[in-house]
Amino acid sequence: MLRVHLLPGQKVASVQAFGDDADLKISDVAHVAPRSAPVSVHDDFFPFGGEGAADPVEAGHVAEIKLGSKAGKRKVTLTIA
Repeated sequence: MLRVHLLPGQKVASVQAFGDDADLKISDVAHVAPRSAPVSVHDDFFPFGGEGAADPVEAGHVAEIKLGSKAGKRKVTLTIA
């Protein structure tokens, strides 16, 4: 799982991968919206919550891309708009 934290108002416009993940498409990118309400002291908010975890209020979206399981280097190019 590749998670990219974007600035407010940004979205991934295109994705290109190389090697085993070369068939990635823009439809493979999930944009997780930030939380809609402030976090209270009683919430279990953790900034690195993993897949599907939302960023705090007023943050940007998180782009999530599932990559195949493989050891070693990867190259993924994103265009952000």
